[in-house]
Amino acid sequence: MVNYLNNFINALLIAARRIVQNIHSLCRFIPNKLTSFELMTWLLIVFQLLFPIGIAFSPAIAAAVKQQTIVATQPYVLGPDETTRSVANKYHLSLDELKKT
Repeated sequence: MVNYLNNFINALLIAARRIVQNIHSLCRFIPNKLTSFELMTWLLIVFQLLFPIGIAFSPAIAAAVKQQTIVATQPYVLGPDETTRSVANKYHLSLDELKKT
């Protein structure tokens, strides 16, 4: 999922670069060339179109990147007078919680 979102954002950035390149190539053929102010205006418009899309995906990226903590466990062998219920009571766990660990 994270790779898909990264690829999508990269594709949007590539599209923005191509738009800027097209604007530069159009400047050569238009008699009244774009001023730096107009070029900056176009860049800001493109940025404003792309930036909210990136923000919309940032919670999904943050949720997908959560790292799981891995706890080393050791097998527990029941003694002759022990039951799973007595072990759960000993460690103040329910049987379901004990099964998960």
